Amino acid sequence: MCIKFFAFVCFLTLFGLIAARTKCGPGTSRKGENCIPCPAGTFQEMWDKPSCSPCPGGTHRKSIGASSIAQCIRCPRSFYSSAGSSTCLKCKSGDFSLAGSDQCGKCRAGFELKAIGGPCQPCKPGFFSEAERHGNRMCSRCPDGTFSSKNGASSCTPCPPGSFRRNTPTVHGRQDIEEDSSLCPLCQEGTYSDATGSFVCKLCPPGTFSRKGATSCSPCPQGQYSYLVGSSGCTRCPRGSNSLGLRPAGCKHKNTGCSSETFENASGECEACMPGFFFFKKKGKCLPCLGSRVSRGGLQSKCGECPKGKVPLGDHSIFENSGCECAPGTMDDGNGGCIPCPSGFYWSRPSYNKVLLLNLARARTLQPGSCHPCPKGYFNNKSRRLECDLCLFNTFQDEIGSTECKRCPGDSRSPIGISDPKLLLPSRISCEVDETGCAPGEIRDAAGSCSARSCPLPGTFFKGSKCTRCSNGSIYVRNKRDCEKCGTGGASSGMYTSNGGLSTKCKKCPVNTHRSIFVPRICMCRTLSYSGLSYGLLNGNCVVCPRGFGNVLPSSIDSFCGKCPPGSISASTGDSVCTSCDPNSTTRGEDRTTCIRCPAGTRRPRDVFGLLLNECRRGD
Repeated sequence: MCIKFFAFVCFLTLFGLIAARTKCGPGTSRKGENCIPCPAGTFQEMWDKPSCSPCPGGTHRKSIGASSIAQCIRCPRSFYSSAGSSTCLKCKSGDFSLAGSDQCGKCRAGFELKAIGGPCQPCKPGFFSEAERHGNRMCSRCPDGTFSSKNGASSCTPCPPGSFRRNTPTVHGRQDIEEDSSLCPLCQEGTYSDATGSFVCKLCPPGTFSRKGATSCSPCPQGQYSYLVGSSGCTRCPRGSNSLGLRPAGCKHKNTGCSSETFENASGECEACMPGFFFFKKKGKCLPCLGSRVSRGGLQSKCGECPKGKVPLGDHSIFENSGCECAPGTMDDGNGGCIPCPSGFYWSRPSYNKVLLLNLARARTLQPGSCHPCPKGYFNNKSRRLECDLCLFNTFQDEIGSTECKRCPGDSRSPIGISDPKLLLPSRISCEVDETGCAPGEIRDAAGSCSARSCPLPGTFFKGSKCTRCSNGSIYVRNKRDCEKCGTGGASSGMYTSNGGLSTKCKKCPVNTHRSIFVPRICMCRTLSYSGLSYGLLNGNCVVCPRGFGNVLPSSIDSFCGKCPPGSISASTGDSVCTSCDPNSTTRGEDRTTCIRCPAGTRRPRDVFGLLLNECRRGD
């Protein structure tokens, strides 16, 4: 009986000791009676386990005590790691890896790495990769004037004569990923390319024409002519006139000579100067404009200088030296001047690979460049920029037109990986939770370390467990410790704005302006009022456009009251567009409110682009 009693007591004592032993939690392993934090490169998600599991290959863990596999951080591009690693190793020269790789490698020419640990994939048509170049981590788009039509290209083929191709720059200075570079478009009618590898087609000069895909321009046959540049055909000479078929820009009458806006050259043919040339009457021939001087061609007797801030049209189009445009980084202000693209914006011009070319030549203005707000994930803190900068790691931007990026709040970070597999650009639109985690009451500071609960960056405040800032167009309400949009509700909701951050007051937009729906930190001029009057910026003020002015098409920045060009008018205050005078009327001097009738027997001639000149001359 005594022996049984003592055995029972021993059992109870042993059970109590076992029950009293502390269980080892996640992030630790048991070693005897002790709980040991998981070493760097390992983790443990379960309770009371004798060992920790290694982080998978392609990840690493620098610190001890990881309690989840999510705390094993993926290696970035060009780095790798084996299972159980505390750091990632850089690939050797010539090799490459995608984010989260456990090895590095290289692909042969015409191939690229696309998936972690996956086989090399052939470059798609329009792209190529060269042997031993950066380990062929990615295929590159064919450069200007070249193409590739097959999979797995190791080089690109120059465009044949009669065709062209040019890449379109985008916000980040790279090439448009949607643009087709697997073929070279044929030159349109009225244009040609006479060399391989062309990135633009040239205009046929007066007296010639071409069909689609031409490698040269054909002269108009005898008895026909073509006065315009870029002609797709010729016109029969009027009765009593004739041409010799030697590139005739006009027809010669036996009594009155060459037709209007042409001159008789040494061959006896009627000729007109190309854009970028002027007519030197003493020698009876066309001479090129020198330096930065420009000319619209025809019978223009001298070349002109571009206004201050503007430059001659360059090789990005087929209209070299035919006119002026605002210098890159600036845009037309509607009154003949240029304004710089502000911070938060970038400058670009449209693609010229479409049938835009001839339409652009015949438009009222040849200025194609404009300012655009930086997209989400990008910023620009300077003016006159041609591209925006990608937000740095551990920063983000979820608004367009931004001048800075926001620090990832709390225990979050920039996503690992890329947002576009072709451009290898990481996403910087938002942040994701960093599972390495800070302790309760701590946040991650600018250096990436955990610190006490305080927001280190100016313009931010602590909300929940994260540092944040009020967005543009919002203010910080102290007693609520939260953000509130300016002009909440009602007709006045768009009348106020702010720069965000910790701004406590909304700024009222100036008279006749409203908060931009694109870039909430700026106020834009109303394009049209409720009464139908057109508004625009004039001398820095938002006003109803006066007589003689029209509303320049609104950009992402603002709309402008632009003075009507010569030969067009706006007769009423608040007109949204300028109206062209008819072919028998012109404007005089600086007046753009009234069209003046040409004297009897005269009319307005056209230049070689087909635009009416603002002067009266005796017709043929």
